[in-house]
Amino acid sequence: MRRFIGIILNAKYRVEKDHKDIGVIIPLDDEELKPLILSN
Repeated sequence: MRRFIGIILNAKYRVEKDHKDIGVIIPLDDEELKPLILSN
């Protein structure tokens, strides 16, 4: 079970990292991400 959760977390991290690299549009209603978007 722990390995299964680890695989999910690794996949989720990889997807988020890929999205940042590609520059996928991030929802603007997320207050924490606004500074990151505007700084680009």
